[in-house]
Amino acid sequence: AERMRDFAQILHASPAVDPAGKVIVPGEIELAKMRRYQAEGVPVAEETLALLRRHASSAPT
Repeated sequence: AERMRDFAQILHASPAVDPAGKVIVPGEIELAKMRRYQAEGVPVAEETLALLRRHASSAPT
């Protein structure tokens, strides 16, 4: 794990193709999304939320 961290640090220190961008390593975007969803909740489309509410209101209690 330490070697992978070191390798990621080397990659992050490399110049990006787009000077305004940054170098990322595989899985980095997914990890950032996971952390954001854990902190803020998973986004759900309004249509999906409405459908879930309709089903929940008609479910037996």
